[in-house]
Amino acid sequence: MIINRTSKCYFNKYITKNKLNLLKHILDEYSKICNYFVKKYEDIIPNKKRFDLSNSENIKKCISETETFLSARLIKIAFDEAYGAICGAKSNSKNRIDKKYFSPVFYGKKMTLSENCCEYLESINMIIFDANIKLKCLRKDLGRGHYLNIPIKKHKQFNKWYNLGKMSKTITITNKYAMVSFSIETGPKKTIGNLIGVDFGIKKLCTLSDKNIIGKDIKKHLYELQSKKNYSKGYYRKKQEIKEYINREIKDINFKDKQLVVVENLKNMKYKMNERGRLSKNIRSIFYNLSYRQVLNRIQMLCEENRVTFRSVNPYYTSQECSICGHIEKGNRLTQESFICQKCGHSDNADLNASKVILKRFTMGTYGSHYKTQLKQIV
Repeated sequence: MIINRTSKCYFNKYITKNKLNLLKHILDEYSKICNYFVKKYEDIIPNKKRFDLSNSENIKKCISETETFLSARLIKIAFDEAYGAICGAKSNSKNRIDKKYFSPVFYGKKMTLSENCCEYLESINMIIFDANIKLKCLRKDLGRGHYLNIPIKKHKQFNKWYNLGKMSKTITITNKYAMVSFSIETGPKKTIGNLIGVDFGIKKLCTLSDKNIIGKDIKKHLYELQSKKNYSKGYYRKKQEIKEYINREIKDINFKDKQLVVVENLKNMKYKMNERGRLSKNIRSIFYNLSYRQVLNRIQMLCEENRVTFRSVNPYYTSQECSICGHIEKGNRLTQESFICQKCGHSDNADLNASKVILKRFTMGTYGSHYKTQLKQIV
């Protein structure tokens, strides 16, 4: 099994002012070319293919009309990125209720470059820095063959992926960091180990079906965030603190002895809860501040690294369903903490019961049937 990981190397604190200004200038010019492509060709996409629009004739026309200092290679990369953004926007519009299409807009925040335009070079003569990102393919007013060297420092995470995997030749550049991708071979998925279901909540971040609780203080952090003025410095500091707290807590789950992790599919849950009025306005505001997508991504990443199978199930009525007999009734959930089945009398902690239901739904379903024997042994 091959997994992909990325690592960001920040350079904005020690890059020279002249280099930073030049980099920002290049990023702005790159976004200008992307926006040029969107405005000129979005009406004929996807009828026209990527190759037809990024040919030499259209690139020469772009150079003539925009008077850009980017080379033909860099313009082609910008064209390809803009083409992908248009296709993505048109695909998203089909899933919207109103079918409305929004043109993609580029703001000069980043560019993803291939080895033809960007090169990673190990440095042996530099004392402070470990490597250089060499940005090439600049021309005209900056001089033909001009390039920009961005020095970077390696860190613990970068060295981990660098030693374990193969570095990609594509690099993402912003005005703050360079992001490098790695391909890592982890081996086949495990066929032995524990099976667990994961239930997400507001008072407790995660409750596992093996009775472990992750993130007991998440509610406290969310209330502290709610007390901050929106979009203030304190607000963003607290958001970052919550993000780091979630990463630490999820890392405490022992994935080494796990074979299968099943979670709730929480896609679009915020929107659905708002539409159906299932939660009060106060609770929804807390819910919005907690990124379950971050929690899910973190769990999935650690599952991949430890060769653990990761699956998701429909989350509806997991809090009202009995993990023993499968009876679903609103009255089963007496309080936020307690669960008593009105049919068979089974009682349990509400979140723990929900996590068992999540695990049972997958293992008793079509795709998880080969886990049934192991689940019976656990129960």
